[in-house]
Amino acid sequence: MRAALPVEHRAAFNEEIDSTGLHLIGKVLADWDARARALASPDMIAMARRIRDERAGRAEPPCMAPDAKVRAIVPALRP
Repeated sequence: MRAALPVEHRAAFNEEIDSTGLHLIGKVLADWDARARALASPDMIAMARRIRDERAGRAEPPCMAPDAKVRAIVPALRP
């Protein structure tokens, strides 16, 4: 899991793992797995940048993503 994350996210991963009780470790690992998959997807990174720009007022929000595009992105996030 750690190797799948970009270097700048590994310290946060280590900190969260070290501070998490054993009864919650599965949930934390699943959360980080979803983050690693999102960070590895160029479409997800582009979407996050677009949302950041929209919230900052630097870009107009789109009307809505087409269903086909959403269906193409979502499977990449499933474990």
